[in-house]
Amino acid sequence: MLAARTAMYHDWMRRWITELPQEVKRTYMIATLLHPCFKTYDFIEGCALIPATDKVLALGELRIEWATVWKPRSTSTATPAEGETIDLDLG
Repeated sequence: MLAARTAMYHDWMRRWITELPQEVKRTYMIATLLHPCFKTYDFIEGCALIPATDKVLALGELRIEWATVWKPRSTSTATPAEGETIDLDLG
């Protein structure tokens, strides 16, 4: 029984921690941060399977994803705010 548990543990670690492709890990990290159940980025309370540095990395990846893919872009045809003038000095 102990051998089966040990083998299962090593397989789990290999699949989800040590050999997980970086792009898949990035997706999982971002999804975890956005999921309300994992606000502390701690999957098993009191168990340090995920290093604290991974949460910092996940936050950085989320910021990059937001800035490059999801953040609304300003339009070039923006209208001036009330009371604001546009300088049309052509020289």
